[in-house]
Amino acid sequence: MNRLLRSLVRRHSSTFHRNFSSSTSPACPVLKIEHLQQRQMIFLAGDETSQFLQGLVTNDMSHLERGNTAMYALFLNKGGRVMYDTIIYKEKNAKEGSFYVEVDAEVADQVVKHLKLYRVRRKIEIEKTENKKVWVVFDDDTEKKSKSIVLPKKNVETGICCTDPRLKNLGTRLILDSNVGIDDIKSLFDVPEMVESNENDYRKHRYRLGIGEGVQDLPQGKAFPLEANVDYLNGVSFHKGCYVGQELTARTHHTGVVRKRLMPLTFKTTLPNLLEPQTIDILNESEQNVGKLRGYCNGNGLALLRIEPALAAKKLFANGIEVETRKPAWWPQNDDSSKHIR
Repeated sequence: MNRLLRSLVRRHSSTFHRNFSSSTSPACPVLKIEHLQQRQMIFLAGDETSQFLQGLVTNDMSHLERGNTAMYALFLNKGGRVMYDTIIYKEKNAKEGSFYVEVDAEVADQVVKHLKLYRVRRKIEIEKTENKKVWVVFDDDTEKKSKSIVLPKKNVETGICCTDPRLKNLGTRLILDSNVGIDDIKSLFDVPEMVESNENDYRKHRYRLGIGEGVQDLPQGKAFPLEANVDYLNGVSFHKGCYVGQELTARTHHTGVVRKRLMPLTFKTTLPNLLEPQTIDILNESEQNVGKLRGYCNGNGLALLRIEPALAAKKLFANGIEVETRKPAWWPQNDDSSKHIR
């Protein structure tokens, strides 16, 4: 662990100090740390890896080649529907052509099989790795209008540390060796207070922001990428070359017809634990179906909603419980809603 704290990542050291600022806000943040046990790392290496992934994911691998540490993307099927969500990382000083692909642990074996199917004869190493863990450090006070990007002040020699590439409010993502513990991570940050989050705190935080992650929130073969807000979360390139599922995604973007999107829900009372969220419809005051619940956590939910009728409804209900939705603050504010709703 001493090596972990000894030398700063030179490439990003100035960014760490420039982006960290507890003095910019009157109250110092209370940060939470959570080990994301539901996320799994897959390691890929080979001279053709970047080109290989370029043809499979929605985003442009050149972002990583230009020096970015992480990139959000989706794997689609041939029909243009979401199969897996991912964050792809390029480790500092890593051998050219080597990347870490973060996916939902529940489908990690499927992702490996999917990658090997398309590998054909390319000399690319593809394997799950058990020696890396995914951690997140975040501030779940969503009432703040702005947040400092909090990155370590101390050294990260082995591993990956970066602001979440989707949205800075999601916090700092850390990919560290499996022997690194929570106290070691606390020692990296120079903030007054850091606590270990309760189970599902991060999931609740995501839901309050209206962001899906994993196969529960993005059921395989059912969701379209723009419905999952991939265009708002820096997860799709409309200028790169062809990739699996591109045609429908590009056509939907250029026609401007996105009637449904993932949106946050707030429950007035608790949803019974025995219920399967994915089976629950969202109804308006006239009992018209305006969407489907995707996930629920401690009074907060995530739903795929028809934007116009959901926002226009006087009341919304999920399993008879009154709920509220809103347009997330991180959605583009200068968008003409008619561009997205027809």
